[in-house]
Amino acid sequence: METKRDNQASDTYGLEASVLGSLLIAPDETAPQILQELTAADFQDAALRHVFQAAAALYSRLEPVDAVTVAHEAGAAYESMIQEIMLQTPTWRHAEIYARQLREASRLRALRQAAMPCWTRGT
Repeated sequence: METKRDNQASDTYGLEASVLGSLLIAPDETAPQILQELTAADFQDAALRHVFQAAAALYSRLEPVDAVTVAHEAGAAYESMIQEIMLQTPTWRHAEIYARQLREASRLRALRQAAMPCWTRGT
């Protein structure tokens, strides 16, 4: 049975994958906005977080950011995942919206985590 929490996690995964797909498909157009808006902490999925960190590292070194360079930086084990998220990304043109929505989801997750000790003490 799928819970509301499961739905939120899958929604976040879709946002995370779409952000990375946009970044990989059109890095020149999307990297400045995405890398200014997001940090690795915004990615809940560990594998997607690792790919984001690889892309951010390349970008900070002024090296090309694309599927080949990011896969090399992240490691060969990530090649098929990188190809898959690029294929599943609806369009890179909404990268700013994806990034903003992911940032908001990350903030809400952080608030829930911060409030959880208070809530559990009260019950």
